Amino acid sequence: MVVAWHGGRDPSRIARSLRLPEDKPARIQEGLSELFDEVKRHELKSLTAFAARSS
Repeated sequence: MVVAWHGGRDPSRIARSLRLPEDKPARIQEGLSELFDEVKRHELKSLTAFAARSS
């Protein structure tokens, strides 16, 4: 499963306005960790993405 949202390391002006507060991505990661065996967070240039998988 992949979940992605505006943000990342160097977001555009528009992406910055849509970025979630830091507590929200942390909660997303926590919730995914309850459902999947492996969850990784990736901070791309203008996107925060989570990749989750079960064994």
